[in-house]
Amino acid sequence: MVLVTDKQFYMDKRLKEKIDLLIKRCEKTTSGKKDVVLLIEGDEGEGKSNFSIQIGYYVSQETGRPFSEENIYFSLEKMIDKAKKTERQILIWDEPALEGLSNEWWKQTQRNLIKLLMMARKKRHFIMINITKFFKFPEYVVVDRAIGMIHVYSRKELQAGRFVYFKKKSKEILFYSYRSSKKRMYRKYYSFRGTFPWVLPKIINEEEYEKNKDDAIMSIGGEEDMPKWKIMLYVLRYKVSQLPLKDKEKAEGIGVSIMTIQRWKKIKQKYPSFFENEENNT
Repeated sequence: MVLVTDKQFYMDKRLKEKIDLLIKRCEKTTSGKKDVVLLIEGDEGEGKSNFSIQIGYYVSQETGRPFSEENIYFSLEKMIDKAKKTERQILIWDEPALEGLSNEWWKQTQRNLIKLLMMARKKRHFIMINITKFFKFPEYVVVDRAIGMIHVYSRKELQAGRFVYFKKKSKEILFYSYRSSKKRMYRKYYSFRGTFPWVLPKIINEEEYEKNKDDAIMSIGGEEDMPKWKIMLYVLRYKVSQLPLKDKEKAEGIGVSIMTIQRWKKIKQKYPSFFENEENNT
């Protein structure tokens, strides 16, 4: 592990070396203009957003490209618009926030993503896509366009902050292996593995990030398109906020900020339909 950036957070040495190579790819190349498309894959809550923000900030420090909350997109359409009008940007699409929405919307979103990647190659963007399941994405995105993939996970389902890195060839083998066996053989094909720290609050406003994520989900089709697991999560958050404890105690007990607890208290008012079948949700 090595200390990086003015924020002085740790980054796996092999990962740093790999990101440095990716930076060279979209900064200095003698073989034409190239971009970077990096996939960060893993289950909900395993740290994809945190990891991509860590990498994004490091790229920003090394290249002078701007990076803030504004570089993180929950709307693919908005990211496409930014990519079209600019060059040399750091762009993060946080797809897991939209997991489980309507199939038709998802198909159209994938088509739009492919159009973006076909169009943006010469603009030298550094694009990261946070995804929950690599095999649900088109072959063109996973195999042809992504230069690498990082799978994040928790050791023994408890110790978060672990990752394995797949180079372009090993990622391709993993993809076709899944197609034939329906098994995700991460351990068999990865290039190297390591750990990563929790740095999101050091780099961006965590409260604003969570608010933007919530607003993005609700903006697509309204509450009727919200997946059931997400509704149950919102109900649970509200119930936590109503526990007979001080906000500070609740925040410290589950590892969030007091502002987060205060925001959870407004969930029932903001989404009353979530509580119509409250007993079932519980």
